[in-house]
Amino acid sequence: MIRCLLLITVFFSLNLFSQKKDKRPNFLFILVDDQPFDAVGFSNRYPFLKTPNIDKLAKEGVNVENFFVTQSICSPSRASFLTGTYPHIHGVNQNNRYVDPDWENYAPYSVHLQNAGYQTAHVGKIHMAHKKGKNHIRPGFDYWFSFIGQGKYFDPPVNDNGNEYREKGYMTDILTRKTTTWLKELRDPNKPFSLNLWHKAVHQPFSSAPRHEGIFSNEELPTPPYDTHKETFKGKPDWQRKKTFGFDWKKNLPIPKELAEITWPPIHKDKYIGLLESIIAVDESLGEVLRVLEEIGELENTVFIYTSDNGYFMGEHTFIDKRLAYENSIRIPMIIRYPKLITKNSVVTEQCLNIDLAPTILDLAGLSKPSYMQGDSMLKLLKGKKD
Repeated sequence: MIRCLLLITVFFSLNLFSQKKDKRPNFLFILVDDQPFDAVGFSNRYPFLKTPNIDKLAKEGVNVENFFVTQSICSPSRASFLTGTYPHIHGVNQNNRYVDPDWENYAPYSVHLQNAGYQTAHVGKIHMAHKKGKNHIRPGFDYWFSFIGQGKYFDPPVNDNGNEYREKGYMTDILTRKTTTWLKELRDPNKPFSLNLWHKAVHQPFSSAPRHEGIFSNEELPTPPYDTHKETFKGKPDWQRKKTFGFDWKKNLPIPKELAEITWPPIHKDKYIGLLESIIAVDESLGEVLRVLEEIGELENTVFIYTSDNGYFMGEHTFIDKRLAYENSIRIPMIIRYPKLITKNSVVTEQCLNIDLAPTILDLAGLSKPSYMQGDSMLKLLKGKKD
């Protein structure tokens, strides 16, 4: 009888031990598409743009204000975020690049977290290795909800763990709902998690949520700082003027050697306004995810990362789009909240790169940086240390 009681006691002790919650930090990585570094409420760049949830995140965390991408275009930037390597190393050096699904020798950080016992999920845009069905799923994720290419803003075709169908609704809201559902219902609450919420928004063609359409239509766009919109291209190469005029690169068209002074507002004002209107749904999404994290008791133990895959010209140098190595194209917002280590409402002024995020995540998880990763952990800077 005593032996049976001892065996029962040992069994329940081991069972309770095996179900003990892992206290390592969670990671929730929100990546917006094409959001300019200063298109946030707290920057005051656009007085009419209110982003209360992004502002709240910055007040409760750190603003890495000089954060840059190594290549200002969707696919290469996303691959650098995942692998901690430059585009010429990971091989995704242009959009829609098909890469080996095993990433050859450059595994994304999610693989290392997964191998260390983390539960991993990706919700949203991936923009690389576009294949059908289960072959679309990237390595390193236990749950997958994504789509091919840029996706659609309304009623988009999606891939849910290999199952392809059309989901009704507005993309930003769909991705938010899938994220919160995974957090509340699908994950293992005893494991730490790493979850990507990678938005389609605010990529052009800019389509705001119907509830926000036209909210900024009567607003005036402020001129860019330092009057960069007055670029005349005197002495500059032809390709810069080609970008301004939108000439076909394959045609040998005459291009003015110098422009007259640019007037304001720009001819692309409606597009810029559409981009800013699209940010409002992203800000609402951020607020909902923060609310759910608090509801499930994981907010304080989650490293919350908010950034963009590249910057975007809002009339600076007369440009629209990105791709060029000007500040507005390569500089992005980077806000990180983790109150256990990061001082609230703090600022990191040192220059950091998107290849630094993967090593930082692994460092926070207590894992060593793989030798192939070229970025450096930002952990000391996030904790306020300069050395």
